[in-house]
Amino acid sequence: MNSIQLKGNKRSATGKKASTHARRADMVPCVLYGGENVVEFESEYNAFRHLIYTDKFYRVELEIEGNKYEAMVKDVQFDPITDKIVHVDFQELSGDRVVKAEIPVKLTGFSAGVQEGGKLMLKMRKLALKAYPQDIPDDITLDVTDLELGKSIRVRDISVPNCQIMNSAGNPVASVVIPRVLKAEPGEIGADGQIVPEEGAAIGEGEGDGDGGEAKEGGEG
Repeated sequence: MNSIQLKGNKRSATGKKASTHARRADMVPCVLYGGENVVEFESEYNAFRHLIYTDKFYRVELEIEGNKYEAMVKDVQFDPITDKIVHVDFQELSGDRVVKAEIPVKLTGFSAGVQEGGKLMLKMRKLALKAYPQDIPDDITLDVTDLELGKSIRVRDISVPNCQIMNSAGNPVASVVIPRVLKAEPGEIGADGQIVPEEGAAIGEGEGDGDGGEAKEGGEG
């Protein structure tokens, strides 16, 4: 599992006023729970850039005034106006306790459906897993080589060793969608470059000067 180190200091005071003061000093108020004690601490804002603004899942090696913990980011709060980080929740990890984590999905391979003109879409960028910390993978890699046009890989099709996937089984994770040009409506140009005929219209109808034209009204008597 990917890991990242983070140092912090215990907070001498908590509450709204103390949190505001910490943020003005470019510190992020944090809380660590899930262990024997809840630990309120703060860390430098810049230390979170590689931890929060990433698509990777990290095990966090926390050091708070000499005490070391293994943890994971559980929740991040952002300022609704500036989008800056205002608070981070950490959950302490222990080998004998199951945790829930959101793990990024990655795709590999050149889809058969894409070769036929389809467009590969990643519908779910993360999957929620329930597992012991040591069994949580860095990512979930899906091979889309055999994924055909108009088909999807759904949650039910995915298996992660020693992990339970918490998302709904029927949710599509990756799909090869059919572009509009391949499912053209009548009167539009299809994938073969030809105009799709109206329903019930004969092929070649209206072409040429054959004998099947309408009789002229008031013909020779």
